[in-house]
Amino acid sequence: MPPQSTIPRPTAGHHFTALLDCPQKVWYKYHGNYEDRAPTPPYLKALQNEGLAHEQEISRRMFPEAVKIPDRLSPAKKFQKTIEAMEAGAPAILQGYLLAEDAIAIPDVLELVTKDSDSSTNHIYCLGEFKRSPTLKTGHVLQVSWYSEILQKIQNRASGKVFFVLRDGEKTWVELSKSELIYQESKKKLSELRASQTPPGPHLSNFCHSCPWRNLCMPLLIDKKHISLLPNIGRRRAKKLEQDGICSWKDLSLKDKDSWIGLGFDSTEINPTESAVKSLVVKEPVFKYSINKQIIGNSIPVVMEIPDLAEQRAKAGRLLPKAIWFEAVGQIIHVEVRDRAGGELQENLKDLINTKRPFALYGGTDVGVFEDFLRDHGIKRYPLIIDIFEVVEKLVHCPFPGLELSSLISHIEGGKPVEILEGPRQRILAIKKVIQWLASEGEIGS
Repeated sequence: MPPQSTIPRPTAGHHFTALLDCPQKVWYKYHGNYEDRAPTPPYLKALQNEGLAHEQEISRRMFPEAVKIPDRLSPAKKFQKTIEAMEAGAPAILQGYLLAEDAIAIPDVLELVTKDSDSSTNHIYCLGEFKRSPTLKTGHVLQVSWYSEILQKIQNRASGKVFFVLRDGEKTWVELSKSELIYQESKKKLSELRASQTPPGPHLSNFCHSCPWRNLCMPLLIDKKHISLLPNIGRRRAKKLEQDGICSWKDLSLKDKDSWIGLGFDSTEINPTESAVKSLVVKEPVFKYSINKQIIGNSIPVVMEIPDLAEQRAKAGRLLPKAIWFEAVGQIIHVEVRDRAGGELQENLKDLINTKRPFALYGGTDVGVFEDFLRDHGIKRYPLIIDIFEVVEKLVHCPFPGLELSSLISHIEGGKPVEILEGPRQRILAIKKVIQWLASEGEIGS
């Protein structure tokens, strides 16, 4: 087990949202060594940046006179500045820092409600959170319930209301009492995980690919041939199977079908689970749902070369490609985009567009830029476009170290370290290898 924090970290709002994903993730947040965390994937950074931009825009528009608590200060100093702003009756406080025993809250905004001499700060504030999500989620409400409890301890009064500003940019008021039961249950679970020196153990789920602790969990799952490497087996079911002597997918592979029924598998689950076990034996990808391997295997790898991507994104305009790379007849073709706003296509691109084979790109950025390119040139009919990233994320059930192309190649090649794939030629070859793996009928060599 990696070195861990001797004193558990205080509970914060992010522990509640993490609990909905995985108790092992929560345990690491309390006890783990933060130096063991994996780097944030680029696609997740992009989402975080979009969330930050949403937060900044809402702050400017709705709270122009707010006091902003500087992030660079120490926790104690940030708490002091927050209390001073509350005592002064600031109309709003952005990124306020609230402390209580073994507890932290960092609400997006504290908005002044009224003066109140019975409050320790002589004022009453209510909580607001900014979320780029179009809908309110359970994790959001649990997080704010925690903030509300800490705020009540500090100002000796409950504000009685909280609000969210979602993607539509409007205030949505929420009554926290409706979620009190699940909030108290979550608090109890968090308290138990914080007090425990033993982690609950890893379990493969949809949340693993973006988890910062995946580098610690994935090797354990692979080494133990963990039962969760089979799809549709949650923690409760895995615990029940363990009580029945099934601790790994290999244990299950030794049982006949009659035994599977006795272990709780119904008739609709046996064939897909048996197929998943066979895939694990021969090192094929395990799918949550069946896919047409022939369509995947027949697809053409395509990469959009987009110069100065970060700068283009910062301008918030359409992304413009410099070149399109693709494979044709065993060769990698590179075509400069001469006219980005329509015009005559080069012959190589005409041949690409006129093919009947599907196109395989990796990630929403490349897919979006490619689709814009086709529309700009008046091309309305073209073959299927497959986002391989989306296929892997939604349909493949594997202990990947991440969803970057280099991480997938590392997994395919048995865990061998792979450098970040930056050049278009490297990405074409990597996409081709992932395509071969997805369409494989047996182990792919390195």
